[in-house]
Amino acid sequence: MALFPQKMWRLVWFVPGARLAEGLEFLADTGAFHPVRECRLGSSHDISSLKQAFVAKHRQERQRAYLHMLVRLPEHTLLQYALGEGTDISALSANILKGEDDVFLWAGSEKPPEEISTHLYSTGQEPVPPLPLTLSDQQWQLLFNTAASIGHVRSWAVIDGWVPASEVERFRDALRHEAACLVPAEQSGLPMDEVPVKFTRRAFLGGFGTLMQMFGVTGYRELDPAPLLAFGFVLMFGMMFADLGQGMVLFLAGLCIHRWSCKAGRDAWRRFAQVLIPIGLSAAFFGMLFGSCFSREDWVPALWFQPMQHIIFYIGLSILIGMATIALGLALGLFDAWRMGRWRTIVWDHFGPLGLIFYLGLIGIGIGGVYPFGFLFRLGIVCCIASMLAMAAHHLYVTHADNIFMGLFMAVLEVYSFTLEFIVQTVSFVRVAAFTIAHVALSSALVFLSASLSFAPWLAWSVFILGNGLIIVAEGVLVFIQVLRLHFFEFFTKFVTGEGQLFQPLHIREKWT
Repeated sequence: MALFPQKMWRLVWFVPGARLAEGLEFLADTGAFHPVRECRLGSSHDISSLKQAFVAKHRQERQRAYLHMLVRLPEHTLLQYALGEGTDISALSANILKGEDDVFLWAGSEKPPEEISTHLYSTGQEPVPPLPLTLSDQQWQLLFNTAASIGHVRSWAVIDGWVPASEVERFRDALRHEAACLVPAEQSGLPMDEVPVKFTRRAFLGGFGTLMQMFGVTGYRELDPAPLLAFGFVLMFGMMFADLGQGMVLFLAGLCIHRWSCKAGRDAWRRFAQVLIPIGLSAAFFGMLFGSCFSREDWVPALWFQPMQHIIFYIGLSILIGMATIALGLALGLFDAWRMGRWRTIVWDHFGPLGLIFYLGLIGIGIGGVYPFGFLFRLGIVCCIASMLAMAAHHLYVTHADNIFMGLFMAVLEVYSFTLEFIVQTVSFVRVAAFTIAHVALSSALVFLSASLSFAPWLAWSVFILGNGLIIVAEGVLVFIQVLRLHFFEFFTKFVTGEGQLFQPLHIREKWT
């Protein structure tokens, strides 16, 4: 499993204009070429008129095919038929049968209404617009889709794009007799934020990779956060939804969905199952640790402790997890900034080196205040004060306030925002304990309700089963959202820019209009 996206190479291919479509078709067949968004080599050509001619040609061919079908409709002395094309045409008449591609069939005893007539096909044979080149529909499609990515120098076309490092030798061998060159992305002369990102992940990370895309795409030289999301998401979900029985239900549901989706070819459901399976196991594991099974705490013994009996300890544990998560995010932010070559831009950022020093100082104050570590406590105070003074001095320097008192006031506000941001984000992790306690309280209410119906065992068991199902669905969704929020806002904001672009190889669409 790679910790970083695949290495990319830039491919620049000078191909004669007459062979451009052939070259694009070759690149599409490889499935490993990502064209640049906008070619900077040569001049671009305006092909809008060519595209209009192509669309008009296909429209007329389609009209002729439909009109030929109209001739084969059954004859009826009381009905007249007409074919046409238009959007939202059904509201104009009740005698319309909609088809594909906005085509409709009108049938009536009289002539079509005037508002319908303007949308009907003409029975005359209009000339087909001429096209300068004889190409297949797939080749025309590639030309139109890559128009912005192709440069032109006299009679030559310049194809510019990206190729994964693992495919470089294949391209070199295929283009050995062509005017083409391949260079690493770092030596391509283009900004790193324009290099597409292609991940090499294990299959079980597919679902978490999809969740990661909800936040944004990792930069080319940034660390792949999907493994970190998988670990943190599974851990926190299990703690917040700790129940052996309910967790096993999620696990088994994930297995069934995964098996069905693989047979049916449903990739979206398969990725969902890849998330459901591990979080279900995690919930079952923490259910054993906390002694909870299908909302009851008397069916299995607690292997560790029961959260309701150690609330303060559990809240402290949640805060420690939050501290470790935030500190890791800050450290990874500095690491990614160094790899991306933007170290100077984050020196005075809240989540830059000053932020890391300040937060490590907060951790030192917290640990030194709880345990008798006087040196750690004093070192934490020094780190916090030093980082706050540095942040205030920098803000006072860059604002250039005319009034010194106004400048000091703005610097104080900046430091206040700087410190409060970290404190609030740390306290935000208390929701891990809060949702665990809420889960236990809701389960206790369900057990009490079912026990109060002991006079009717069938009713008590029905309420118990339905209640557990409701908890699995409703609370499962809430916990899922909260865990995702903790990672997105308290973790990924420290080191994921979300400004990258996914590697999307050039391909021929199965259906194109």
